[in-house]
Amino acid sequence: MGIWIASVHAIPRNGNPDFAGAKGVVVNVLAQADSAASYRQQVEQAVSEYGLDVVEIEDIEEFAFARPTTADFERLSALASTVEEEGGVEFDVFYTYDD
Repeated sequence: MGIWIASVHAIPRNGNPDFAGAKGVVVNVLAQADSAASYRQQVEQAVSEYGLDVVEIEDIEEFAFARPTTADFERLSALASTVEEEGGVEFDVFYTYDD
């Protein structure tokens, strides 16, 4: 079982107070899974719990732990470590867009 990561594009459901006014969000999501299909299923469920509907999951791949070279990679490595130790699904920073 590995740690998987992908970029997830989702849209908020009507009445979603967390992303009110946004047309959509993009976020990197990490989860422990046996396969890309299993990863996709976990992520779709977790995203739904945020009141969002998945539009697209792009660039699904196993996360490769390496020496962090940027602050972004360091943050993702920390999230991957949390998933490895505790399981579950971890979200990076949500980026919203209006257009």
